[in-house]
Amino acid sequence: MSKPQHIHVIDGKMVAYDEKTCPICHPELAQQTQQTTLPRVYRKGNTIIVQVSKGLMSTTTYWAKGNALLHSVRRIQRDANNKVIRGQDGNPLWIQLTMRMSISIVKQYIAELAKLVNDIEKQTVQQTSNIPQRE
Repeated sequence: MSKPQHIHVIDGKMVAYDEKTCPICHPELAQQTQQTTLPRVYRKGNTIIVQVSKGLMSTTTYWAKGNALLHSVRRIQRDANNKVIRGQDGNPLWIQLTMRMSISIVKQYIAELAKLVNDIEKQTVQQTSNIPQRE
């Protein structure tokens, strides 16, 4: 049995849509199904997530009991044929490496990272300003 459909004319072409899932009649459904743009950085509570791709991410979480930050890098485990390895529950298996960093080490790391980014940006600006110009 086919689903009830209706027609919208888009750019002069007739396009059929299901009554319940039409993105024109129900724009709230279209927003829910949009893919998240990657890479992205976001925060959930005491954790900062850097999601590079579907199978690679990094998290930095404040560990109150140890007064430290736990920095982890995770990626989906793959076999020799580059197929995703799944556990008994059917979910992908992740390989994770975690390191514990004290607050003072994190501050030093952030300072050095900021200097590096600043140097990179200065080099980029200097390189673009040295582009030969036509006279």
